[in-house]
Amino acid sequence: MSLDYDFSIATTFSPQQVLRIALSELGMAPNTERSEEGVFKETAGPGFLVSAGPMGKQSRSMLEEMLHISPDVDLRFWIDALGDRYTAQTLMLRSILAVLGQIPGDAVLMFIGETALLLRRGGRLYLEAGTGVWTPERLELVKLPYEVKNFPVF
Repeated sequence: MSLDYDFSIATTFSPQQVLRIALSELGMAPNTERSEEGVFKETAGPGFLVSAGPMGKQSRSMLEEMLHISPDVDLRFWIDALGDRYTAQTLMLRSILAVLGQIPGDAVLMFIGETALLLRRGGRLYLEAGTGVWTPERLELVKLPYEVKNFPVF
């Protein structure tokens, strides 16, 4: 069983370039093996799997309507629900924050496609206050100016 997270960002970078930036923060490199369909296979990290791809048309439309952002690239993380979730989630957040530090553009981190945990829109970074994801330890990882808010942020 896994916990599913999607990090979506508006960028001209390719999905593999975004994944490379995210994983380099953790001292990792992306898996370069491809499936029979030519899609890069998931990369295994400590307590998680991650893959990168272009933003799906339906998902983009939903985010445009819901959050007024139009992302191009999606990083999908699957965290092992039976493992050390806190550590795996912290590593995921570190990798996402590294991407935000290097790539401008609107972005969102969604949990199970329903709960926004992070939103950058119009250059402003918001972190969700109500879920408990942003512990003091994790807030120390954030090097960009941010506001902690109860979502939705309009």
